[in-house]
Amino acid sequence: MSVGAYGLSSHALVCLALLQGIIQGVLMALLSNFLTSKTNHPIWLKIYVIFTNILTGLQTVIHVIQAFESIDSAIPQAEKLVLAAPVLTGLISALVQPYFMHRCWRIYQRRIILVIPLVLLWITSFVSIISLLQGIFLAQTFARPPSQAMRI
Repeated sequence: MSVGAYGLSSHALVCLALLQGIIQGVLMALLSNFLTSKTNHPIWLKIYVIFTNILTGLQTVIHVIQAFESIDSAIPQAEKLVLAAPVLTGLISALVQPYFMHRCWRIYQRRIILVIPLVLLWITSFVSIISLLQGIFLAQTFARPPSQAMRI
């Protein structure tokens, strides 16, 4: 049994890619319904929804590539994709949560005490994605040989 991205088996990576593809299909159906509906959504909301769907599409492509890499060892391993998937997950969650908080704010009739946990979760998500990006940058910086280090 081969081990692919995240230390998962080939079977687990293929299942992940299949589930991601199913969810992406549902999101594409919802996107087409959203864009063709007769409601007057502001342009910023349409751009926001399209951008979020593009990011989820990229994440689906990354998971499918990782599944193919785990099945066929002739395909060169793309280690950068292993780092891109968690970054996209954090970025997508950091983008979706403010809209969710806004909806809850309106549903709860603008009661701040009910939205505070959501704001704290969003801040946690946002800080974790920034920390992950910094960790990736530092790992790449320390992986370079001293001859390629930048001089001040």
